[in-house]
Amino acid sequence: MPLQRRDRDDARRALSWRDLAVAAEWKKFAGTAGRAEALRGRLQSVLKQRAALDATLARFQQRAALRDRAAELAEQEIAALRRRLATQDTAASAASDSHGDEASPEAGRPIAESGG
Repeated sequence: MPLQRRDRDDARRALSWRDLAVAAEWKKFAGTAGRAEALRGRLQSVLKQRAALDATLARFQQRAALRDRAAELAEQEIAALRRRLATQDTAASAASDSHGDEASPEAGRPIAESGG
């Protein structure tokens, strides 16, 4: 008989471990406490794993951000080099146009003929 169902006269009596209802309730309590302790241990383990995973994720996100930034800087550098090369090509074209064919006596001759 569970402790909650005991009548008033039984409630005034001192509890005894020999009482089957008391023993059953104590076993339930001890079992619940054991399960709670096991759950606490499991929860601590899961929280440690979560912290480790969070730290790993943060490191990977940081690496990805650094790689993204490096890629962005590389793209900017490539664009700057292309602009510089285009400027140099334009300047070279302008210089060759302003000097005309006098600048190079072999200008306009095929490569095979210019050797000799």
